[in-house]
Amino acid sequence: AEDVLGRLRARAAESDRGGVAIALAQVFEATGRPREAADAYLDAALASASPASDRESLQARAAAARNLSRLGMRDDARRIYEWILRN
Repeated sequence: AEDVLGRLRARAAESDRGGVAIALAQVFEATGRPREAADAYLDAALASASPASDRESLQARAAAARNLSRLGMRDDARRIYEWILRN
């Protein structure tokens, strides 16, 4: 699944890129790779048409923060949570 989603992500239309990145992040989470999951979730958040207010974008940022926390990167996770609260 990871190979297919990775190739699809590179070729996906702008409007589909976020959904593909979220699917890839979920694969990374399921396979115990929180760093890659966090990166993919942040890519999904940035792919949104309105990254500061889009619900899916905010959920992707929160998922990225959770994965960063799992890695012990609590300061990075806290900065993401604070950004979510401000927006």
